[in-house]
Amino acid sequence: VDDFAVILLDLHMPGMDGYETAELIRSRKRSRQTPIVFVTAIFRDEAHVFQAYSAGAVDVVFKPADPFILRAKVTVLVDLYLKNEEAKRQATYRQWLLDENARVQAEKAATERALRRTEARQEAILRSLPVVFHSRKAEPPFETQFVSESIFDITGFTPQEMQSTPDFGLSRVHPEDVQAVIDRVSMASRTGAYEVEFRWLCKDGQYRYLQDQGVLAPGEDGEAREIFGVILDSTDRRQLEEQLTQARK
Repeated sequence: VDDFAVILLDLHMPGMDGYETAELIRSRKRSRQTPIVFVTAIFRDEAHVFQAYSAGAVDVVFKPADPFILRAKVTVLVDLYLKNEEAKRQATYRQWLLDENARVQAEKAATERALRRTEARQEAILRSLPVVFHSRKAEPPFETQFVSESIFDITGFTPQEMQSTPDFGLSRVHPEDVQAVIDRVSMASRTGAYEVEFRWLCKDGQYRYLQDQGVLAPGEDGEAREIFGVILDSTDRRQLEEQLTQARK
């Protein structure tokens, strides 16, 4: 059953009069606030009018009623009902927007927390591995775009220091190995992959042997090319090989 904007109720009815009907209407939650306009041709005295208002009427119209006046009274109450319904709808919509915004913000916060946990786990895994992950430009001087934190354990330099200047990595390659590094890494642009071993000057002033290998991949802009690779510290292996060579001699 739809809601009513206004109820026109005759005071004089057989079986149940208007007062009893109004009491029944007011006793129900659905119609408790619905305005009642009493219509009567008999009960015109002040006592009945007072009783009508006491029963919850918002107005009393006497018969024969002027149709224009009755219509105007009803129109006012209908307009008031429609405005109240629109206000309720707007309030419901605003609450929905607030709830939806709160839900989106909560989901966003949960996603960000999950992302931070994932990144922390990935970083912990990268730090625990005896390799350095890196990405850099495919053309000399092969500017470093990213390097994992484990670079510090090998070289003494932080990732931020490795990215401080475009030629930082290449500038610390042993002079005798520079051309080989340029030739081998540049090979990735033709073959899609490279591998090279070279001496690299660490922060403590000592050279260490680094084994670098990687592949070529498209850059984020779809045009610039980028190298993804791994670096291993091969110093201990090279020293052991040299010791074995000396021993054989």
